[in-house]
Amino acid sequence: MKKPRGRATSAANYAPEDLEGLFDILEEQLPLGGKAWNLAADDYNQWAEENGRPAHTAKSLELKFKQVSVVFIFYVVHINTFTSAGQNLEANRQHGMPPSCSTCS
Repeated sequence: MKKPRGRATSAANYAPEDLEGLFDILEEQLPLGGKAWNLAADDYNQWAEENGRPAHTAKSLELKFKQVSVVFIFYVVHINTFTSAGQNLEANRQHGMPPSCSTCS
């Protein structure tokens, strides 16, 4: 028999308070391996029950953490790149120099 694919019909999304609870736990534990994620999931699910939030598996929490981390890193890198490019473009304009990239001209 084939295993069903995709998201479970009763699976809950992560609300901002769920992520805050998760990050608070991860900040204390810093899980690196599977067993550590299981312990973090136990603590998270205890927090979730106390706060009326849905429980999640260790794998789900690990994947959500990695997803949010990648988005955060992408955002920080690109904001810094755009800010630097904007500052360079403005500095070039102030000195009468042409823009250094074709999309900025």
